[in-house]
Amino acid sequence: MHAVFEKKELSSAVNKVVRGITNKPVKPILTGISLDADSKGFVTLTAMDLEEGVSVICPAKVEKAGKAVLPGKVLANIARSSKGKDVAISVSEDYSASVEAGSSFYRLSAFSPDEFPIFPSLSEDVVYTVDADSLKRAVSLTHFAVSKDEMRPALTGLLLNIQENDADIVATDGHRLSVGRLQIKNGSVGKGKFIIPSRVAVEVARILQGGDVEVVLAEGRVLFRFENVSFFSRLIEGDYPDYQSLLQEEFISQVSLSREEFAGLLERVSLVFREEGGIVTLRMEDDSLEVRGETQEMGEAREKISARIQGKRIEVAYNAKYLAEAVRVAPWDEIEMGIRGEVAPTKVFGKDKEFEYILMPLRKEEEV
Repeated sequence: MHAVFEKKELSSAVNKVVRGITNKPVKPILTGISLDADSKGFVTLTAMDLEEGVSVICPAKVEKAGKAVLPGKVLANIARSSKGKDVAISVSEDYSASVEAGSSFYRLSAFSPDEFPIFPSLSEDVVYTVDADSLKRAVSLTHFAVSKDEMRPALTGLLLNIQENDADIVATDGHRLSVGRLQIKNGSVGKGKFIIPSRVAVEVARILQGGDVEVVLAEGRVLFRFENVSFFSRLIEGDYPDYQSLLQEEFISQVSLSREEFAGLLERVSLVFREEGGIVTLRMEDDSLEVRGETQEMGEAREKISARIQGKRIEVAYNAKYLAEAVRVAPWDEIEMGIRGEVAPTKVFGKDKEFEYILMPLRKEEEV
Protein backbone atom coordinates (compact mmCIF):
# COMPACT_ATOMS: atom_id res chain seq x y z
CA MET A 1 0.00 0.00 0.00
CA HIS A 2 1.02 3.60 -0.48
CA ALA A 3 -0.87 6.62 0.87
CA VAL A 4 -0.09 10.28 1.46
CA PHE A 5 -1.82 12.03 4.35
CA GLU A 6 -2.08 15.63 5.42
CA LYS A 7 -0.18 15.66 8.69
CA LYS A 8 -3.07 17.36 10.53
CA GLU A 9 -5.57 14.72 9.39
CA LEU A 10 -3.28 11.79 10.18
CA SER A 11 -2.32 13.14 13.60
CA SER A 12 -5.97 13.67 14.54
CA ALA A 13 -6.93 10.15 13.45
CA VAL A 14 -3.98 8.43 15.12
CA ASN A 15 -4.50 10.31 18.39
CA LYS A 16 -8.04 8.93 18.55
CA VAL A 17 -7.05 5.41 17.61
CA VAL A 18 -3.91 4.99 19.71
CA ARG A 19 -5.91 5.16 22.96
CA GLY A 20 -7.45 1.83 21.93
CA ILE A 21 -4.10 0.04 22.20
CA THR A 22 -3.99 -2.17 25.28
CA ASN A 23 -1.24 -1.73 27.87
CA LYS A 24 -0.99 -5.51 28.30
CA PRO A 25 -1.38 -7.03 24.83
CA VAL A 26 -2.06 -10.75 24.51
CA LYS A 27 -0.26 -10.72 21.14
CA PRO A 28 2.44 -8.36 19.81
CA ILE A 29 0.24 -7.40 16.86
CA LEU A 30 -2.25 -5.80 19.28
CA THR A 31 0.33 -3.05 19.90
CA GLY A 32 -0.19 -2.01 16.29
CA ILE A 33 -2.54 0.20 14.31
CA SER A 34 -4.11 -1.35 11.26
CA LEU A 35 -4.20 0.76 8.09
CA ASP A 36 -6.67 -0.26 5.39
CA ALA A 37 -6.30 1.97 2.33
CA ASP A 38 -9.04 1.79 -0.30
CA SER A 39 -9.12 3.11 -3.85
CA LYS A 40 -11.67 5.81 -2.98
CA GLY A 41 -9.21 7.99 -1.12
CA PHE A 42 -9.75 6.87 2.47
CA VAL A 43 -7.66 4.94 4.97
CA THR A 44 -9.32 3.22 7.93
CA LEU A 45 -7.11 3.20 11.01
CA THR A 46 -7.98 0.64 13.70
CA ALA A 47 -6.62 -0.36 17.12
CA MET A 48 -8.07 -3.36 18.93
CA ASP A 49 -7.70 -5.91 21.65
CA LEU A 50 -10.00 -8.78 22.54
CA GLU A 51 -12.36 -6.58 24.56
CA GLU A 52 -12.56 -3.25 22.73
CA GLY A 53 -11.42 -1.31 19.71
CA VAL A 54 -11.60 2.01 17.91
CA SER A 55 -11.67 2.73 14.19
CA VAL A 56 -11.28 6.09 12.40
CA ILE A 57 -11.69 6.88 8.69
CA CYS A 58 -9.03 9.30 7.48
CA PRO A 59 -8.89 10.98 4.04
CA ALA A 60 -5.68 10.43 2.07
CA LYS A 61 -4.24 10.34 -1.40
CA VAL A 62 -4.17 6.58 -1.96
CA GLU A 63 -1.72 5.68 -4.71
CA LYS A 64 -1.87 1.95 -3.97
CA ALA A 65 -4.65 0.28 -1.99
CA GLY A 66 -3.74 -2.32 0.61
CA LYS A 67 -3.50 -3.23 4.29
CA ALA A 68 -0.78 -3.22 6.90
CA VAL A 69 -0.34 -3.01 10.67
CA LEU A 70 2.28 -0.56 11.91
CA PRO A 71 3.68 -0.15 15.45
CA GLY A 72 0.97 2.00 17.00
CA LYS A 73 2.76 4.24 19.47
CA VAL A 74 5.69 4.79 17.10
CA LEU A 75 3.28 5.89 14.37
CA ALA A 76 1.51 8.19 16.83
CA ASN A 77 4.80 9.82 17.83
CA ILE A 78 5.82 10.30 14.20
CA ALA A 79 2.44 11.81 13.27
CA ARG A 80 2.55 14.17 16.25
CA SER A 81 6.15 15.38 16.12
CA SER A 82 7.14 15.30 12.45
CA LYS A 83 7.61 18.50 10.45
CA GLY A 84 6.17 19.20 7.07
CA LYS A 85 2.66 19.32 5.67
CA ASP A 86 2.34 15.71 4.48
CA VAL A 87 3.16 12.22 5.73
CA ALA A 88 3.71 9.45 3.16
CA ILE A 89 3.40 5.80 4.23
CA SER A 90 4.47 2.98 1.95
CA VAL A 91 4.39 -0.74 2.82
CA SER A 92 6.04 -3.42 0.69
CA GLU A 93 4.77 -6.96 0.16
CA ASP A 94 7.16 -8.24 2.82
CA TYR A 95 5.59 -5.72 5.29
CA SER A 96 8.56 -3.41 5.50
CA ALA A 97 7.16 0.09 5.95
CA SER A 98 8.69 3.47 5.14
CA VAL A 99 7.35 6.74 6.51
CA GLU A 100 8.42 10.09 5.06
CA ALA A 101 7.46 13.31 6.84
CA GLY A 102 9.13 16.52 5.77
CA SER A 103 12.87 15.88 5.85
CA SER A 104 12.44 12.86 8.16
CA PHE A 105 12.51 9.24 7.03
CA TYR A 106 11.62 6.15 9.08
CA ARG A 107 11.89 2.44 8.32
CA LEU A 108 9.46 0.34 10.39
CA SER A 109 8.74 -3.37 10.69
CA ALA A 110 5.05 -3.94 10.05
CA PHE A 111 2.81 -6.88 10.98
CA SER A 112 0.84 -9.02 8.57
CA PRO A 113 -2.79 -7.78 8.54
CA ASP A 114 -3.98 -11.41 8.35
CA GLU A 115 -3.26 -11.75 12.09
CA PHE A 116 -5.14 -8.61 13.11
CA PRO A 117 -8.61 -9.06 14.67
CA ILE A 118 -11.66 -8.17 12.60
CA PHE A 119 -13.62 -5.15 13.78
CA PRO A 120 -17.04 -6.54 14.75
CA SER A 121 -20.18 -5.89 12.75
CA LEU A 122 -23.12 -5.79 15.17
CA SER A 123 -26.76 -6.35 14.34
CA GLU A 124 -28.63 -3.04 14.34
CA ASP A 125 -31.79 -4.17 16.11
CA VAL A 126 -31.12 -1.94 19.14
CA VAL A 127 -29.88 1.53 18.14
CA TYR A 128 -30.25 4.81 20.01
CA THR A 129 -29.28 8.32 18.92
CA VAL A 130 -28.10 10.73 21.62
CA ASP A 131 -26.68 14.24 21.62
CA ALA A 132 -22.88 14.12 21.84
CA ASP A 133 -22.56 17.07 24.21
CA SER A 134 -25.22 15.58 26.50
CA LEU A 135 -23.40 12.23 26.60
CA LYS A 136 -20.05 13.92 27.24
CA ARG A 137 -21.54 15.91 30.11
CA ALA A 138 -23.29 12.92 31.69
CA VAL A 139 -20.06 10.91 31.70
CA SER A 140 -18.13 13.80 33.25
CA LEU A 141 -20.74 14.04 36.04
CA THR A 142 -20.50 10.38 36.98
CA HIS A 143 -17.37 8.44 36.01
CA PHE A 144 -15.31 9.53 39.04
CA ALA A 145 -17.62 7.54 41.35
CA VAL A 146 -17.04 4.09 39.82
CA SER A 147 -15.48 1.36 41.93
CA LYS A 148 -11.85 0.31 41.53
CA ASP A 149 -12.62 -3.10 43.05
CA GLU A 150 -12.23 -5.73 40.32
CA MET A 151 -13.95 -8.25 42.60
CA ARG A 152 -17.18 -6.34 41.90
CA PRO A 153 -16.95 -5.93 38.11
CA ALA A 154 -20.43 -4.46 37.65
CA LEU A 155 -19.47 -1.48 39.82
CA THR A 156 -16.35 -0.76 37.75
CA GLY A 157 -18.61 0.26 34.87
CA LEU A 158 -21.19 2.93 34.12
CA LEU A 159 -24.81 1.82 34.03
CA LEU A 160 -26.75 3.09 31.02
CA ASN A 161 -30.39 2.86 32.09
CA ILE A 162 -32.61 3.79 29.14
CA GLN A 163 -36.17 4.84 29.96
CA GLU A 164 -38.25 5.76 26.90
CA ASN A 165 -37.08 9.28 25.90
CA ASP A 166 -34.24 9.76 28.37
CA ALA A 167 -31.55 7.78 30.14
CA ASP A 168 -29.57 7.69 33.36
CA ILE A 169 -25.82 7.20 33.43
CA VAL A 170 -24.95 5.87 36.87
CA ALA A 171 -21.75 5.21 38.81
CA THR A 172 -21.29 3.85 42.32
CA ASP A 173 -18.57 2.33 44.46
CA GLY A 174 -20.91 1.30 47.27
CA HIS A 175 -20.20 4.43 49.34
CA ARG A 176 -21.56 7.03 46.95
CA LEU A 177 -23.74 7.19 43.87
CA SER A 178 -23.60 9.64 40.97
CA VAL A 179 -26.40 9.98 38.40
CA GLY A 180 -26.27 12.04 35.19
CA ARG A 181 -29.05 12.29 32.61
CA LEU A 182 -29.23 12.60 28.85
CA GLN A 183 -31.98 12.77 26.29
CA ILE A 184 -32.63 9.98 23.79
CA LYS A 185 -33.35 11.54 20.39
CA ASN A 186 -34.70 8.31 18.97
CA GLY A 187 -34.35 4.60 19.56
CA SER A 188 -35.48 1.23 18.34
CA VAL A 189 -36.72 -0.11 21.69
CA GLY A 190 -38.21 1.59 24.73
CA LYS A 191 -36.12 0.52 27.73
CA GLY A 192 -32.94 -1.30 28.63
CA LYS A 193 -30.05 -1.51 31.11
CA PHE A 194 -26.43 -1.98 30.04
CA ILE A 195 -23.13 -1.71 31.94
CA ILE A 196 -20.39 -0.02 29.92
CA PRO A 197 -16.72 -0.16 31.00
CA SER A 198 -15.97 3.24 32.48
CA ARG A 199 -12.66 3.57 30.62
CA VAL A 200 -14.48 3.17 27.31
CA ALA A 201 -17.13 5.75 28.21
CA VAL A 202 -14.44 8.22 29.26
CA GLU A 203 -12.45 7.68 26.05
CA VAL A 204 -15.55 8.15 23.90
CA ALA A 205 -16.46 11.32 25.79
CA ARG A 206 -12.90 12.61 25.40
CA ILE A 207 -13.04 12.62 21.59
CA LEU A 208 -16.66 13.72 21.11
CA GLN A 209 -16.98 17.10 19.40
CA GLY A 210 -20.69 17.80 19.09
CA GLY A 211 -23.34 16.37 16.78
CA ASP A 212 -25.09 13.06 17.34
CA VAL A 213 -23.87 9.69 18.55
CA GLU A 214 -25.40 6.38 17.55
CA VAL A 215 -25.31 3.79 20.32
CA VAL A 216 -25.66 0.23 19.03
CA LEU A 217 -26.23 -2.55 21.58
CA ALA A 218 -26.05 -6.19 20.54
CA GLU A 219 -24.45 -9.52 21.37
CA GLY A 220 -23.05 -8.34 24.71
CA ARG A 221 -21.30 -5.40 23.08
CA VAL A 222 -21.77 -1.68 22.61
CA LEU A 223 -20.76 0.36 19.57
CA PHE A 224 -20.51 4.16 19.64
CA ARG A 225 -20.60 5.62 16.14
CA PHE A 226 -20.08 9.31 15.38
CA GLU A 227 -18.52 11.40 12.62
CA ASN A 228 -15.70 9.25 11.21
CA VAL A 229 -15.22 7.22 14.42
CA SER A 230 -16.48 3.81 15.57
CA PHE A 231 -15.70 2.65 19.12
CA PHE A 232 -16.79 -0.79 20.34
CA SER A 233 -16.48 -2.60 23.65
CA ARG A 234 -17.77 -5.64 25.44
CA LEU A 235 -20.44 -4.86 28.00
CA ILE A 236 -19.88 -5.82 31.62
CA GLU A 237 -22.05 -8.68 32.83
CA GLY A 238 -23.64 -8.68 36.26
CA ASP A 239 -26.41 -7.14 38.32
CA TYR A 240 -26.31 -3.43 39.08
CA PRO A 241 -27.73 -2.17 42.39
CA ASP A 242 -31.26 -0.74 42.43
CA TYR A 243 -30.37 2.92 42.88
CA GLN A 244 -33.61 4.75 42.16
CA SER A 245 -35.08 4.38 45.65
CA LEU A 246 -32.08 6.31 47.01
CA LEU A 247 -33.06 9.40 45.01
CA GLN A 248 -36.24 10.11 46.99
CA GLU A 249 -36.52 13.56 48.57
CA GLU A 250 -37.64 13.06 52.16
CA PHE A 251 -35.25 15.06 54.32
CA ILE A 252 -35.07 16.11 57.96
CA SER A 253 -32.67 18.95 57.01
CA GLN A 254 -31.94 20.81 53.78
CA VAL A 255 -28.96 23.09 53.19
CA SER A 256 -28.75 25.59 50.28
CA LEU A 257 -25.43 27.28 49.53
CA SER A 258 -23.11 28.59 46.82
CA ARG A 259 -21.39 25.79 44.93
CA GLU A 260 -18.26 27.81 44.16
CA GLU A 261 -17.84 29.07 47.72
CA PHE A 262 -18.44 25.62 49.20
CA ALA A 263 -15.92 24.01 46.81
CA GLY A 264 -13.27 26.53 47.86
CA LEU A 265 -14.04 26.02 51.55
CA LEU A 266 -13.71 22.23 51.28
CA GLU A 267 -10.35 22.65 49.54
CA ARG A 268 -9.06 24.91 52.30
CA VAL A 269 -10.30 22.71 55.14
CA SER A 270 -8.70 19.68 53.49
CA LEU A 271 -5.25 21.27 53.77
CA VAL A 272 -4.87 19.63 57.19
CA PHE A 273 -5.26 16.13 55.72
CA ARG A 274 -2.09 14.25 54.96
CA GLU A 275 -3.84 12.20 52.29
CA GLU A 276 -7.09 12.27 50.33
CA GLY A 277 -10.01 10.77 52.13
CA GLY A 278 -9.95 12.81 55.33
CA ILE A 279 -13.17 13.47 57.20
CA VAL A 280 -15.10 16.74 57.34
CA THR A 281 -17.87 17.45 59.82
CA LEU A 282 -20.73 19.80 58.91
CA ARG A 283 -22.55 21.55 61.75
CA MET A 284 -25.72 23.46 60.90
CA GLU A 285 -26.43 26.79 62.52
CA ASP A 286 -29.26 29.29 61.95
CA ASP A 287 -27.94 30.95 58.80
CA SER A 288 -24.58 29.29 58.27
CA LEU A 289 -22.78 25.99 57.99
CA GLU A 290 -19.61 25.28 59.95
CA VAL A 291 -17.20 22.84 58.27
CA ARG A 292 -14.46 21.26 60.35
CA GLY A 293 -11.55 19.05 59.39
CA GLU A 294 -9.30 17.55 62.03
CA THR A 295 -6.46 15.04 62.20
CA GLN A 296 -4.18 14.04 65.05
CA GLU A 297 -1.11 14.31 62.81
CA MET A 298 -1.66 17.72 61.22
CA GLY A 299 -4.15 19.63 63.37
CA GLU A 300 -7.51 21.26 62.73
CA ALA A 301 -9.20 23.53 60.18
CA ARG A 302 -12.56 25.21 60.67
CA GLU A 303 -14.52 27.64 58.51
CA LYS A 304 -18.09 28.91 58.20
CA ILE A 305 -20.12 29.58 55.07
CA SER A 306 -23.44 31.37 54.63
CA ALA A 307 -26.28 28.94 53.99
CA ARG A 308 -30.04 28.62 54.16
CA ILE A 309 -30.99 25.86 56.58
CA GLN A 310 -34.42 24.27 56.61
CA GLY A 311 -35.54 21.66 59.10
CA LYS A 312 -33.56 20.17 61.96
CA ARG A 313 -30.08 21.48 62.84
CA ILE A 314 -27.76 18.49 63.11
CA GLU A 315 -24.09 17.56 62.75
CA VAL A 316 -23.01 15.14 60.01
CA ALA A 317 -19.59 13.78 58.95
CA TYR A 318 -18.48 12.80 55.44
CA ASN A 319 -15.49 11.55 53.52
CA ALA A 320 -13.99 14.88 52.39
CA LYS A 321 -12.90 13.65 48.97
CA TYR A 322 -16.29 12.15 48.15
CA LEU A 323 -18.11 15.34 49.11
CA ALA A 324 -15.66 17.65 47.35
CA GLU A 325 -15.83 15.70 44.07
CA ALA A 326 -19.61 16.05 43.94
CA VAL A 327 -19.49 19.77 44.70
CA ARG A 328 -16.74 20.30 42.12
CA VAL A 329 -18.70 18.80 39.19
CA ALA A 330 -22.20 20.00 40.14
CA PRO A 331 -23.51 22.07 37.20
CA TRP A 332 -25.28 24.83 39.17
CA ASP A 333 -24.36 28.06 40.93
CA GLU A 334 -26.27 26.94 44.01
CA ILE A 335 -26.48 23.41 45.34
CA GLU A 336 -28.79 21.67 47.77
CA MET A 337 -27.87 19.06 50.35
CA GLY A 338 -30.82 16.97 51.47
CA ILE A 339 -29.98 15.21 54.74
CA ARG A 340 -32.04 12.27 55.97
CA GLY A 341 -30.14 11.75 59.22
CA GLU A 342 -26.70 11.36 60.75
CA VAL A 343 -26.23 7.87 59.26
CA ALA A 344 -28.78 7.95 56.40
CA PRO A 345 -27.92 8.77 52.78
CA THR A 346 -27.44 12.46 51.93
CA LYS A 347 -28.47 13.78 48.54
CA VAL A 348 -26.64 16.54 46.64
CA PHE A 349 -28.83 18.06 43.93
CA GLY A 350 -29.85 21.32 42.24
CA LYS A 351 -32.48 23.16 40.31
CA ASP A 352 -32.96 20.35 37.77
CA LYS A 353 -32.40 16.59 37.52
CA GLU A 354 -29.32 16.74 35.29
CA PHE A 355 -27.18 15.52 38.18
CA GLU A 356 -27.96 13.82 41.48
CA TYR A 357 -25.46 12.48 43.97
CA ILE A 358 -25.92 10.25 47.00
CA LEU A 359 -23.31 10.19 49.76
CA MET A 360 -23.24 8.04 52.88
CA PRO A 361 -22.34 9.90 56.08
CA LEU A 362 -19.74 8.40 58.39
CA ARG A 363 -20.64 7.06 61.81
CA LYS A 364 -19.05 8.68 64.83
CA GLU A 365 -16.77 5.69 65.41
CA GLU A 366 -15.49 6.04 61.83
CA GLU A 367 -14.28 9.57 62.56
CA VAL A 368 -11.55 8.39 64.96
